Amino acid sequence: MKNAFFYIRYVLLLLAIVSVIALTWNIPQWLVSPAESLTPQELSTLLFETRRSLILIIAAVAGLFGLYFIYRRMIAIEKNIQITNEVRIADRFSRAVEQLGTYKLEIQLGGIYTLEKIAAESEIDHWIIMEILTAYVRENSPFNRAALFSDEHQNHNIANGRDSFKQKRLETNIQAILSVIGRRKWLNEEIEQNHFLNLRNTNLKYDDLRNAWLIGANFRGTNLERANLIGANLAGAFLVEANLRNANLLNANLQGADLRKVDFEGARLTGVNFQGVDFTGVNIKGADLSESFLKEVNFSNGRLNKIKYDEETLSPAWLSQEKRDEFGMIFELR
Repeated sequence: MKNAFFYIRYVLLLLAIVSVIALTWNIPQWLVSPAESLTPQELSTLLFETRRSLILIIAAVAGLFGLYFIYRRMIAIEKNIQITNEVRIADRFSRAVEQLGTYKLEIQLGGIYTLEKIAAESEIDHWIIMEILTAYVRENSPFNRAALFSDEHQNHNIANGRDSFKQKRLETNIQAILSVIGRRKWLNEEIEQNHFLNLRNTNLKYDDLRNAWLIGANFRGTNLERANLIGANLAGAFLVEANLRNANLLNANLQGADLRKVDFEGARLTGVNFQGVDFTGVNIKGADLSESFLKEVNFSNGRLNKIKYDEETLSPAWLSQEKRDEFGMIFELR
């Protein structure tokens, strides 16, 4: 069948060439035939010029048709490339997600970093991958605040060798995911589409989130004790009841964040931007706020009830004892 179409195509091409030659030969003769008053030499010259003009017109039309078919061909090639890329990405995506469910650490890490690469290449797949990774963290590293200081929690930390290995592997995976999230692409597109990370009620103790982009992220009830949040952008984040004891938030941005009942005990808050935050019920015992961007307006807008502090709390210079009493701050011993 292919050979038949091949020969038919070339026969049609040959007929087209013969037709063009016939037209360029006969049509000029028909056009100049009424000019009987011309001499044979003038008639010959006119016939030559007419044929040349006709050939140029046919060549121009053929060129336009050629460009059109080239354009169509390029569009078809581009679509084929796009389909091929989509199939390739879909295949890589499926294999990477499967790798997350395996038990070998190196395979799991390969899956995480493959998902990161796909998310960077494909805006369409980006947010789906972020949701998969954050869901993995929520599922595999939950935080039970009620059991934080219970005997059960303390005993759980004393694991046997096998459980200890599993815990180390899990911690490595969680940190890898947090690193991927912290350096992800398409940040402006996330905000435009109202997409915000959901890491609520997760255990991120000791984890490294330096310079991470966490605008509007949901950290409600999350354990961030001793976490490294240096330079992190947490503007507008939802941190209600989060545990940030002894966390390092040097130069972090918490502008507009919801900090109700956050535990900042012993945290380093030097250089933190607290503009427009809600400080109700916050624990700042032993915390260093001495050089933070904490304005008096934050304490005079009625959103600062039941703030706990102690003798080790380092406050901004303007927050005198008289001001603390005025704002109803609560002094407690640690």
